[in-house]
Amino acid sequence: MKRYLLSATLIFASLGAMAQQVINLWPNGAADDNGADNIAELTVYTPRPGVENTGKAVVICPGGGYEGLAIGHEGHEMAEILAAKGITGVVLKYRLPNGHHNIPADDAREAMRYVRRHAAEWGVDPEKIGISGFSAGGHLASTVLTHHVDSLSIPNFGLLFYPVVSVRPGITHDGSAIHLLGDKLGHANWVKLYSNDEQVNASTPPTMLLLSSDDTTVWVDNSLRFYKAMVDNNVPVEMHIFPTGNHGWGMHKEFKYHRQVIDNMLRWILSM
Repeated sequence: MKRYLLSATLIFASLGAMAQQVINLWPNGAADDNGADNIAELTVYTPRPGVENTGKAVVICPGGGYEGLAIGHEGHEMAEILAAKGITGVVLKYRLPNGHHNIPADDAREAMRYVRRHAAEWGVDPEKIGISGFSAGGHLASTVLTHHVDSLSIPNFGLLFYPVVSVRPGITHDGSAIHLLGDKLGHANWVKLYSNDEQVNASTPPTMLLLSSDDTTVWVDNSLRFYKAMVDNNVPVEMHIFPTGNHGWGMHKEFKYHRQVIDNMLRWILSM
């Protein structure tokens, strides 16, 4: 894949009638190197020609257990759906931890900052930018929702699809927790820090959760704990638990409840 050295470098591609830009998130190099594929990228899908721009945008974090990225059905396909409805979809190809637990969140926060800095260019309201994530990408999104570093990187709302939320044994998805924290999993302070249901407070942005009750990969306890923490802190929250589907359905049209997922997702975003 071609690498991009200048922040002004954009590739304009055609995906049907979809406007698409691919951007190097750290054109001058990130502060921390993961020692592997150290390139993070954004793919920006702006609304189709003739579609009214709603002024909303969503940064999308695909899942993959913090060892890969399911960037198709948990990334680009969602962005296409959003852009077709006048919402700017921004797919984040974040760097994997590879022994550096902070790197995915560094990328996600910088993605939020980038969208805000370019909001006027894309017809986006800087106060209507959300973050979404699937599975381990849901853990990443919930980290950005609950661990606030600066005002530019705080989302206005969240969407979590069958998310990993906790890294506590017996609750978490073991692979995601191990790939994120490694030997830090043996230390109580790190476990508490990255168990994001335990980091929710009154400043956590409103969030919707969507998952299946028969998920055998990421236990529903993750979402239930996050939901309860939001309620306990009087933060707007909504949760949809589908009876079947297991894990990883993303934007697959074959998923029995695909239409309900799309309708609820769009309604939530447009209400923000």
